Amino acid sequence: YLATGNSGNVDPNADWGSTRTFADVVEGRTFAAVQQSAARFIISGYPCGATTDEPCDPAYRPYFRPDNDVTRGQFSKMLVLAMGWGELRPANNTFQDVDSNNTFYGHIERLAASGIISGYPCGGPGEPCVPPQNKPYFRWGNPIVRMQMAKMVVLAQGWPLVGCVPSSFYDQDLFSCAGYPREHVETAWRHSQAVNSYSCGRYNPPDFMTYDACTDSNYRRYFHPGTNAKRGDVAYFIARARGWAAASESPSDGSEPSADGSTADDVKP
Repeated sequence: YLATGNSGNVDPNADWGSTRTFADVVEGRTFAAVQQSAARFIISGYPCGATTDEPCDPAYRPYFRPDNDVTRGQFSKMLVLAMGWGELRPANNTFQDVDSNNTFYGHIERLAASGIISGYPCGGPGEPCVPPQNKPYFRWGNPIVRMQMAKMVVLAQGWPLVGCVPSSFYDQDLFSCAGYPREHVETAWRHSQAVNSYSCGRYNPPDFMTYDACTDSNYRRYFHPGTNAKRGDVAYFIARARGWAAASESPSDGSEPSADGSTADDVKP
């Protein structure tokens, strides 16, 4: 249920305003992004009443499950739909593990042809090389992590990289610019803050168990690059990148304090 729209049905003027679409997404860091993505048929939800902890409200609103992981295949479909691109279904598949019977085949092939994804070389555990082409693997069923998602969004948008500049995020200092999408993360942040981040000095997502200490005088934020992207993250990244949820529509990126000093990350959304 993550991405259900069809190529070509993206309405740039769609806006559901404050009408709440999902029972489990209320005002907070991802609210506007989720609303706008749903308005464009990029995302949908799960029918209420399917489980005992997702009861139906009077409006019978579906559930979005914003804290669930997103696979690389699911995100590929969502990104292609958001960009308004059509599927590409070549006779020969690019990746060994994604053939024409795969649900996401047309979307993954579109991204591959656009130079947005390249996959992993064959020969690793469980990924044998199949002669004569020895095709790479995409690992479409694996969860996508936040740094991978940032890179794919930046490449799809065609934003020029900002270069190997000082990072806005403390936990990005652990990585070099070579062979790692640090530049893509920074580029996404500098384009309308198209990635969400987390303030230092508090317990942050995804599990609210790890304390992100304030370690420098600039009180830099944390990005959590290797954390699995959640459905709420996906909606946020894409909606902000596409300009559907401007800063004025989504004042909290997940950890900005409110008037009473609390934040959207003080409790799990």
